[in-house]
Amino acid sequence: MSMQPDLLGRLHALLQQERDALMAGTYDDLPTIAAQKVSYLRALEAGDFAPHALTTLKARMSENQALVAAALRGIRAAQQRFAALEHVRDGLTTYTSEGALSSVQTARHQIEKKA
Repeated sequence: MSMQPDLLGRLHALLQQERDALMAGTYDDLPTIAAQKVSYLRALEAGDFAPHALTTLKARMSENQALVAAALRGIRAAQQRFAALEHVRDGLTTYTSEGALSSVQTARHQIEKKA
């Protein structure tokens, strides 16, 4: 029974570490945290915990899941912005006065470096 509170405490601490990494944007830490979390959750499944002891844990996991979803949305939005910038860099698409699509190619200026 003494391992149960210790396991819950370690899992709570790990979830706080995960939250901190998500809030700080240090996503490189997440795979290691995820591996530890899986290990703790497997140990949790083998234990006999009172439902009230798991309520806080479930709430923290839900909060972290929402943070992960928000981080993914932010990453996708950034990818879309980069793609849009690449598209504009390659050329500009506009409409003519008749409503037809018209592409305007942009000239890529290269800087000549002299020794």
